[in-house]
Amino acid sequence: MKTTAFALLLLLCCLRTLSQTDSLPKMSDFGKTAFGRPLGEKTSLPIGIQGGLLTSSDGAVTLQIPPGALQKPASISMQPVTNLAFGGVGMGYDFEPTGLHFLIPAKLMISYSDSEKKQGPLSPEGIVWQDTSGEWYRVKTSAFDTLRGMVTASISHFTNYTRQLNYSVEPATADLHVGASRQFLFHLGDWLPDKYTDAIDEEELSYEAAVKLIPRSSITWYVNGIAGGNELFGYIDQDGNNPLKAKYTAPALVPVNDPVRIEARLAGVFTVGSGRTINGASGFASVTIYDDYRYTFIGYDDMGGVFHMIDSSSCQIRVSGKYVSMSDIQNYVPWSDWPKKSGECSYTYPDKDSWVGLVEISGMGSGTASSDGSGPNGDIDNEEVTHVHINLAPAFGNTPSFIEKCTRHESYVPRNRFPAQPTTIDFSRRQGGITIRYMGLEGVNELSHIHNGEGWVIRVLHD
Repeated sequence: MKTTAFALLLLLCCLRTLSQTDSLPKMSDFGKTAFGRPLGEKTSLPIGIQGGLLTSSDGAVTLQIPPGALQKPASISMQPVTNLAFGGVGMGYDFEPTGLHFLIPAKLMISYSDSEKKQGPLSPEGIVWQDTSGEWYRVKTSAFDTLRGMVTASISHFTNYTRQLNYSVEPATADLHVGASRQFLFHLGDWLPDKYTDAIDEEELSYEAAVKLIPRSSITWYVNGIAGGNELFGYIDQDGNNPLKAKYTAPALVPVNDPVRIEARLAGVFTVGSGRTINGASGFASVTIYDDYRYTFIGYDDMGGVFHMIDSSSCQIRVSGKYVSMSDIQNYVPWSDWPKKSGECSYTYPDKDSWVGLVEISGMGSGTASSDGSGPNGDIDNEEVTHVHINLAPAFGNTPSFIEKCTRHESYVPRNRFPAQPTTIDFSRRQGGITIRYMGLEGVNELSHIHNGEGWVIRVLHD
């Protein structure tokens, strides 16, 4: 018996299920993308009105054209292309001639790869197609075959077809700076919990209307398996108007385990083909959290009391989980007061332009980052959370040459090449600031060691 709630919804929505073979109503969730580029060999075969069978060059796709499907003989071809569909899995396949229509639907069968079959339970999928504007649509007749490890559909025309996860989170991957936020969207395919599928059948509601019936409480968002997330891995907040949307905010520090896993889970019992049911459906996304730092090393030298010079270098350091990368290396031109006289002596400097200085960074030899969420229950406290250690590739600098003319003597001091500083970079980010370590010394945010005009200053700024 129809319920009063469903009857009211029917009167308000006045929506009916479409009968087209190849598509559900246009759904913004599936979106528009560019067209895939060819990635494999094109397979072609002449097919007559008696029908035939065509298999893709990679063996993953079979198209079965029944007798009477073609009005006249045609050369049929398919080619693997890049899969750009949201939640798309595996390759896409472009069928030609584009726009060809069948009098009787053909059967499209796309198999899961052997590696997917070995990974464990197969995720429910459907088949989607792309129109000439780039918009994607779900093929309504998609069927998920767990026994043979494939997804099938009846199709009535030629275009670009591919597999799509029935439940996916978009974007599937993302890079996010610490503390930054971005929105994620949970894509639902046409397999809904059974009670909503029954509502479609009994009340003649559309797919979109049935989705609107799903209560907010039936969809839960997780970060690394924690509902709503936490301080260590970041928080995720469900949208107040659309439970299929949520905003994820990255933690203040790069987490212990990176990337983090975003999951949207829809509660309910689903029938996913051949009478098989599953309890609950999930979509996943992977978010890599990164942190940026600006490292600066300033060296001071009084050159034996003759003249004073300052040299410096800097670089950008990115931390993502245990991985470290270096970019934007700046080796600045050294500075000196270049004194002309000191007491009875005068000085000339024949190679100022070729003076490199003693502070140079040539690149990263090796680098690692480690994290230690060592507070109670893994919570962040003031203990070391992100520790970065970089061994720099060997770099060399030089001192300037000069001619010293004094009353009683004249001497030439040649340019000398020396290993440059720094040789390592070592710092840790904590709640209270950035702890810098160098040559057995330690400082917070800035480390300084200058004595009698010689030494160095290190600064690490968090971007």
